[in-house]
Amino acid sequence: HDHPSHVLRAFVPPPALDAYLALRALNVETALIPDAASTPAVAALRYRFWQDAVSAALTPPHAAPKEPIATLLAHAAAAAASSPSAGSSSGSGSGSRGATSAYKAPVLSLPRLRRLLSARASRVEAPPPATPDALDAHAETTYASLLYLTLSAARVAHPHVDHVASHVGKAQGIVAALRGLPLLVEGAPRAQRGNTPQAAGLAPLGTSRTALPLPLSTLADCGVRDEDLYRYGPGAENVRDAVFAVATRAHDHLRAARELAQAIRAGREPGHAFEHEEDLAVEDAARYASAGGGLGGDMAEAERELERGFGILMQGVAVGLWLERLQRADFDVWDRRVRGREWKLPWRAFWGWRRREF
Repeated sequence: HDHPSHVLRAFVPPPALDAYLALRALNVETALIPDAASTPAVAALRYRFWQDAVSAALTPPHAAPKEPIATLLAHAAAAAASSPSAGSSSGSGSGSRGATSAYKAPVLSLPRLRRLLSARASRVEAPPPATPDALDAHAETTYASLLYLTLSAARVAHPHVDHVASHVGKAQGIVAALRGLPLLVEGAPRAQRGNTPQAAGLAPLGTSRTALPLPLSTLADCGVRDEDLYRYGPGAENVRDAVFAVATRAHDHLRAARELAQAIRAGREPGHAFEHEEDLAVEDAARYASAGGGLGGDMAEAERELERGFGILMQGVAVGLWLERLQRADFDVWDRRVRGREWKLPWRAFWGWRRREF
């Protein structure tokens, strides 16, 4: 279900690998709950299980339930807590000043992971995102949070690096929404797809209407009706225009992440403000202690931290490749060229790693 993350695990720093695998597996598991659950009530119970399992895994003594993902997550949290570098003030590695001193707090943030699960659970019966900003917010809480957590597990601590991760995560979340559109439409209850009274918005008893992942304002601007999407799929009028608009937003985030990385390497401050810096300042105050004690930090330190966490940010390689395929398919998300695995990903990832580009 997440082939790109499986390929890109080769570039994740070894100290963060267990956490990376556990978090990505948890993301897949919780994203599939609405499709696997027979009713919204069953989905809510499954999300409740994961809330409890994550709390047990990340809280000492890390007594997770006997479930593979929870067990690996507990192992990663326990290993990080017992590591000599956790909470130590002595840095190591190529001049990494205080690279581990920021980790006086737990390496994996339980509140952040619980918010990720809550965001997943809230989509079970929620309406589609109203605006592109709402889609961004959901991607920030889910996919960007996965990157923050993995950077934390790798003990990478700088607000500018988190800024890059925010844009990569938003682009990845938007791409996930686009990739999931055909599956949601094809897997919708028959009443949503057929010419029946329920197709106008009422699902049969015992089923829930599958919410479209595209912003309602974008659909309206492009003249796309949600009923037409459920009924005609790729034949719905103007659907490619809506996909193009959403894909453009993902590309803008990816381009912003690339420009930020280039600016950090050049020793320049980012050209635009980090809209989540105040939230992260509260959430990650301990992590940012090694970045000069404030949100600005030191640019030389930012470059070092970017280098240490670059393998985690290479999720952007897979995002860029998929957007290229979508463009070649004329923004038809039903085209078989964008629904299969990307055979070029291993080569492009290796090339990006060598050139430090995503």
